[in-house]
Amino acid sequence: MTYESMADATEDKKPSISCVSRYQAPVQAFLRPGAWIPGYRNIRYHAEKWTLKSTPRKALLLFVDTIKHFQDGSEGLMGREKMSIARTDKDKGFVQVYCFTAKAEWLDIVEIQFMDEAGGKGDAKKPEDVEGESGTCHAIIRSFSTGFVPTIVPLAPLCNILCCWLPFAGNDPEVGFTANTRVMQVREQMQKSVDISVVEETSGCSTL
Repeated sequence: MTYESMADATEDKKPSISCVSRYQAPVQAFLRPGAWIPGYRNIRYHAEKWTLKSTPRKALLLFVDTIKHFQDGSEGLMGREKMSIARTDKDKGFVQVYCFTAKAEWLDIVEIQFMDEAGGKGDAKKPEDVEGESGTCHAIIRSFSTGFVPTIVPLAPLCNILCCWLPFAGNDPEVGFTANTRVMQVREQMQKSVDISVVEETSGCSTL
């Protein structure tokens, strides 16, 4: 099976997310009030910059396949969550994933941007990016909470605008900070297929 076919299979997968969350998630993901207040947002935000031994297109398809791996299994934090790929732009090298908690459906987001070695976003139209072609690319991956109120609650985006000042932390009883754990899980799974070096990550009040 090619990476393209695995990516298409992932996009067609329908996780068991409630109708209320399905309708409200795009609004909350666009507004993301949980990331508005500097300082507060950093206790529920984590980002890393990577260098990968791959082209941006192949790295993007491997990331999509990695999300499928967690959708199909029960491994770690991401294996317990209900996930949906919300947006895939192969030309720009961008993927956005909705991560809902299993019961209340708090919405966190994982976003990744792949860039070529010169810093350009995506290379899907380059003719030299063919099967077997090697290269180096960069990626910035972010994981963060979108709001204090779970999306299963009606009018959650509005409630989260009103609650944007609350200093809540995105924690899981088993793994601690969920944003850090998601990025680590994605990286470790992808490293089984490609070399990844972490060249920068958030610390304190810094952001990427």
